[in-house]
This record gives sequence, C-alpha cells and structure tokens, in this order.
Amino acid sequence: MSTENEMTIVTALIRPHMEGPVVRALHDLPQFPGFTISDARGQGRGRGAGGSYQAIESDLTYHRFLQFQIVCPANQATNVCITIANAGWTGRKG
Repeated sequence: MSTENEMTIVTALIRPHMEGPVVRALHDLPQFPGFTISDARGQGRGRGAGGSYQAIESDLTYHRFLQFQIVCPANQATNVCITIANAGWTGRKG
C-alpha cells in the first residue's frame, strides 16, 4: 500500500492573540495547503489553588480559543504541529 497520497487532519486550539504569529509561521512552510479557523470556547478542569471549579447556572465562564483545522499530506503533519506549537507558545498554562 502506498502512503504518499495519505492525508491527515491537524486540529489545534490557540489563544486568539496568537493568531497572527501562527498564521505567519504556517505561511512560511513550503507547500502549505491552507487552513480553516473557527471560534471555540471551552473549560479546563479548574483544579487551581482553590480546588475544583463548581459551575452554577448564572456563572458559566469559558475560555475563548481559535480552532485551526489543517488537512495536509501525512508526511507534513509533524512539521505543521511543531510549527503551530512554536509559534503559538505563550509560556502560560493551557
């Protein structure tokens, strides 16, 4: 079976303020096929200093993220992931 035509979908969540650096880094990749961006919201497990987060109906808080979806040849997926991780690194948890 030939693997040269296999495609992979890479999904990454990044903080909104890191969109510019990530997009520039992706455009610098040779033969980059493009991407789709969607807004995403989510919640971590909330196990910070105060214990676990107890959601109440009137106080639901979510973190905003951008979801990148990239369909690329399987042999480029690792390089795409490394590029996103390096460009989107904030040094903060999450």
